[in-house]
Amino acid sequence: MVSNEERKAICRWGYQELWNTGNLDVIAEAVAEDVLVHDVVNGELRGRDEIREVVVAYRAAFSDLHLTIEDQIAEGDTVVTRWSATGTHDGPLGDVPATGRSGTLIGVNISRFSGLQIVEVWETWDGLGLVHQLKLPRRWNGVLSGRRTLKR
Repeated sequence: MVSNEERKAICRWGYQELWNTGNLDVIAEAVAEDVLVHDVVNGELRGRDEIREVVVAYRAAFSDLHLTIEDQIAEGDTVVTRWSATGTHDGPLGDVPATGRSGTLIGVNISRFSGLQIVEVWETWDGLGLVHQLKLPRRWNGVLSGRRTLKR
């Protein structure tokens, strides 16, 4: 049986390794192949490849991206992770060119596990705050905008 502390450690390790170092191998270890992510900004992501696409796009847009785990709570098969992230917008963000501005994001992820892997995530973060801080066009709706139709 997997403990709450083990699940919290998987989330903490996975988020920090993925976002802070860009280690995409974490996805195969921590995330189920058919994972479903409900992302408030980027829409519904299905499977590991779509997660990789989003991570690569944000890390290219914010080369100094740094994510900090602020708090975690676990109960049953679910881990709630409150996080913050900082970075400088020095690369394209979807169809928006670099602004050179820095920003701070806050967000909460609710990750549901099956065994040692994440099978579903509800992800909410302050996309409007990012738009304001970076002075992005109001029409901006994530890094996948224009590449596919997202289910919202």
